[in-house]
This record gives sequence, C-alpha cells and structure tokens, in this order.
Amino acid sequence: MPTTSVDSFTDPKSAVPVFKVGSSDFYFAVNKNRPDLLTELNSAMDGIRDEDRYFNQQLFSPV
Repeated sequence: MPTTSVDSFTDPKSAVPVFKVGSSDFYFAVNKNRPDLLTELNSAMDGIRDEDRYFNQQLFSPV
C-alpha cells in the first residue's frame, strides 16, 4: 500500500486523513455556525481513541 509521510506536505496542518480505522454507531451533530465546537469535539474524540482503542467496543459490553 503506498503511503505518504506528513512531513512531505508543505503545511502539516492541511493534511486530512483519508479514513480512520474503526467506527461507531454514535454520532454527534454540531451547528454549522459553531466550527469551534466541532474542532473541540473532534479533538476530544481523537484523544479518547488514542487513550483507549477499545472505547467503542466497551460502550456495548455488559457491565
């Protein structure tokens, strides 16, 4: 599979993931006039996935 290093881009902040591995049956909606909330929500969800890669599966597991 061909890959590209982020440092090959002129601006790493403009790099956008093509896809993420994993998914969820839960979705959040953010008002289109509040992109600040979307940025914060995406950052929080990425942090959760980075900390606990089984987070989505644990949502469905019996206690």
